This record gives sequence, structure tokens and C-alpha cells, in this order.
Amino acid sequence: MIFQLRTERMLVTAFMLCLVLVPCILSAAEAGTDSVDDPGVRQESLDQSATRLLAVYDKSFRLQDGVKERLPFDVSASDAGDTIRSHTYFFLADINFDEFVDVLGKSSGWCDSLLLHLNVKGCVYFNEENPRLVLYLGRKYYQTPSESVGITFRFHHQRQAEVMRTTLKADKGPYGTSDYNFVVNAVNVDNGVFVELRFENSKGYAGQLVDLYLNTLGRSKIGFTVVGESLFGNPMYVHGTIGAAERNVVRYMFALRVSLEHRNEPFEKRAEAWFDATERYADQLHEYSRERYLDIKAKEHANQVKYQQAAERGESVEIPVKRRNR
Repeated sequence: MIFQLRTERMLVTAFMLCLVLVPCILSAAEAGTDSVDDPGVRQESLDQSATRLLAVYDKSFRLQDGVKERLPFDVSASDAGDTIRSHTYFFLADINFDEFVDVLGKSSGWCDSLLLHLNVKGCVYFNEENPRLVLYLGRKYYQTPSESVGITFRFHHQRQAEVMRTTLKADKGPYGTSDYNFVVNAVNVDNGVFVELRFENSKGYAGQLVDLYLNTLGRSKIGFTVVGESLFGNPMYVHGTIGAAERNVVRYMFALRVSLEHRNEPFEKRAEAWFDATERYADQLHEYSRERYLDIKAKEHANQVKYQQAAERGESVEIPVKRRNR
């Protein structure tokens, strides 16, 4: 029994650290847009990004007669050998583009937003000549940054008129993962902002741990893409790596959305809004109670504030680790 529990904890820890940064890609077939693996898209200029995003928005997201007959986001994922490429589009209504840029054009805004994700245990930004941020990733229960794994991202932001791009890049991650490339493109539209997230990374030997988890503890978890129907006509959803990636990026999407829609409210209110938003898709995203989530995030936010303050003083800080009931 003890061996079984230890094995399960090892599998869960390894898996979540591998996939915590794997957002999902929008299906090219559904959106009528570029291929996930198209290198030209990843190298396009801001003007080219704006033209492409506006075309996608007009075709798939624009309101017609005041009714939007679709989910407020599109999501899917691609697992090609050693590389996971991912992509999602979503629309933020009634968000001023300048305010959007003010939040997500700064590393501080990213840290404040990403902490809402279950697996983000903290984030520290450094606004120096070469801006960067350190993202601390861990399990879904409460952990201090020192108990989790930190990944250092180089932060780069560009804006040109009504389009912006923010890029986070990291050479190395946990469990042999590497070559992280996280990109957000956004364009000003009608009465809001149309946003694209792109992500890719090399899985390394962590891919074997992912497969092991998905064939054991994670085999019942589902994503958002419908892949067929049951004998009774009910939708059947994607499982495996793709399903995990879809769950992950939707959590990040809601973190960005909530941080913008509730940008003038305290972190506690944004955490409440994040949990309520994800519970609308409980079949995919539910993990534990609202009270437990808010308690965990209140503690982790307090830790993040301490780490950030110490970083600004050029110091380090250590949060005491207490034995706890997981």
C-alpha cells in the first residue's frame, strides 16, 4: 500500500511538472487557419499577425445579429514526436486595447495573472535591461516556491498601433524538457481584443512519464475536443496528452481573462472569479472545492509577494515548510 501511494505521487508530480506549461492549439481545420506546425506563422511580422488574426476573427468569432453560437474559445493540441505545439484563440469583450497592453505587456502583469493557475506556485519578475520572470510550478495542492520547480523565462514585448506580441522563452525546464516558446499575439477589434496563444516545447525524457501517467492515473480525464459519439449519442471527448493540454490552456486562458476583466479588484476577487469560470466546465476542469482553492491561492499569493519584495531588494527568501494534510 505504501509503495502504491509513493508510486502514484511520483507519477502525478512528474506529469504535472511536464504539462503545466502546455497550452493548447486551435484546430486548423475548425478555424480555417494556418497549420499548427507552420514555421512561417512563428516568424511572421506584427503586421502579418494582425492580418491573420483579423481574418480568423471575422470568420469564426465575430458576432452576427448579436448572437454568438459557439464557445468563447477554440482549443486543441498537437503532439509531434519530441515536440508539443499548442495554440488557442479567444475573444475578450469590452476590454480596451491600451488596458490589455498595460497588463500583458509587462512581466509584472503576467506574474499576477499566471498565479491563478492551479499548478503555478509563484512568479517573480525582474525588470532589468534584459527583463525576465521566474515561474514556479508544482502540484495542485499548496506548495511554497522552494518546494516547486522554477523556470526562468526571457520576456520580450512589442507593440505596433493596434497589434501587440509578448514572448516568453526558456532554454530549459524540469524533467529534461527544453526550448520553451510561449507567444501571445493580440489585435484590437470592434469592442474588445482578439487574442492568440502559441506554445511549443521539447518534451525530452519527460514524455515517457507523461505516457505512463496517462495510461494509469490519468486515463479517465478528458479534454474539450469532441472525437466521436457513444452508442447513446453522447459526445466522446479527447483523452491523453491532447486532452491534458486542452485542460491546461483553458485554465491559463481564464487566468488571463479574469485578470483583465477584474484588473481593478484585489487578488482574492480574481481568484473567486477564476474558480467560478472554470467550474462552468467541471467535467474537464474540476479538481477540488472552491474553499480549498481560495485558501491555497491566498497562501501562495502571500508567498509570491514576499518573494517579489525580496527580489527587488536583491535578497532571497525562504518560506518555512510545514507538514500538512494533502
